[in-house]
Amino acid sequence: MALTIQQLAERSVRKARGGFSENEVGIDVARAAMLVPEALGDLASVIAMDGERRDLLRHEWMVTLTDGVADLSTSDYTYLLKEALQYSTAFDLTVDPDRRNPLVFKRHAHQLNWGTHLAFGYYAFEQDTLRTRQQSSGSPTSMTSMALIANYVPAMGTNAPTPNPFTVPPELEDELITILSEKLKEGAKLKM
Repeated sequence: MALTIQQLAERSVRKARGGFSENEVGIDVARAAMLVPEALGDLASVIAMDGERRDLLRHEWMVTLTDGVADLSTSDYTYLLKEALQYSTAFDLTVDPDRRNPLVFKRHAHQLNWGTHLAFGYYAFEQDTLRTRQQSSGSPTSMTSMALIANYVPAMGTNAPTPNPFTVPPELEDELITILSEKLKEGAKLKM
């Protein structure tokens, strides 16, 4: 069974208090629940940067492009960890959806047109916009469809989609509890 916000908050509070009472340390469940979204974002970033565990928080998005460009600020990409797209994998599906042509990530969109080889397709992300250059194309692309396999920020509670593909895997629950408890301790009025 998936960890709930209430369970996460309670377990994090217990860990943060370290045996002290709420009055002694000023750490409560309501504050913990408010910090859950921030803790989920921190967990996602830590996991995305860890090459050995990166796949624990990965999801595949089917991206529709117009003239090789897609707006990733829409609700379809709410849980996409955009700041970690350099760790993503992408495939051009324009010619044949069953044949995935890999794309190479470029850190900046202006790099799509220089220092590249026509044997490869490319993609870059800047300011909520995904831009591509199709294989064998020396100019902006007519790519219309791509698969983007990238890290996500887990979703919990009533804001999570149904069904929820953006869950916290059981093997990351303890780490999430630790992250949230550290956040609670940072803002606590510890009287130790």
